[in-house]
Amino acid sequence: MARALSHILQRRHLITHMSSVSYGLSIVPSIKHSACYSTKKSVTKTDSNETNNQVQIDTAEVVKENLKSVGYLGVIVGGVGVTALILYALFSELFSSKSPYAVYSEARVRCMEHPKVMDILGAPVKAYGDETRRGRRKHISHMYYIKQGVKYMRLRFYVQGTRRQGTVYAEVKENASGNYEYSYLYVTVNHVGTIVIEDNQDTSKSLQDHESTLDFNLLLDNQ
Repeated sequence: MARALSHILQRRHLITHMSSVSYGLSIVPSIKHSACYSTKKSVTKTDSNETNNQVQIDTAEVVKENLKSVGYLGVIVGGVGVTALILYALFSELFSSKSPYAVYSEARVRCMEHPKVMDILGAPVKAYGDETRRGRRKHISHMYYIKQGVKYMRLRFYVQGTRRQGTVYAEVKENASGNYEYSYLYVTVNHVGTIVIEDNQDTSKSLQDHESTLDFNLLLDNQ
């Protein structure tokens, strides 16, 4: 009887021990699975953070490039605007009928084709301006002034023929229609005298203008 009871107790202990081992073995894969899931979840979260960071970096680069493009565009537009202003100023200076060069172009033709000028200087006659720093004689000395609300412009240039050379003085003023008309136009030749091509002034004013021409020469020579 005792022997049978001892045999039964041994079998129960063996069954209990096997159940514990079996439970332990069954829980290990569960732990491994949980660990694996946790690791995968952590890796997925890390990849997501890296992706977000990369998107932010790419966005910042795009914004930076766009700002650069806007800056370059602003420089280009500004350069075009400045160029347009310079071209407009040059166009106004060279091609306007009221520019010094336009008045000079008309006055020089009148001087070169004047019979007395050609006779005294010797034909053909050429005209030129003051010498520039580059050695070209294309600069036309001129000045503006306003008197009694009327705008005046004075010019000085030179004419030369085969025998002599002379200095040309011209003055124009704005008329009621806003165009220029001559106050005077004459050529002075050393040791010969003055050749008057046009004079629309009275005698007293001519004397005053002759004196002011000396001041005009001093002013232009000091520019």
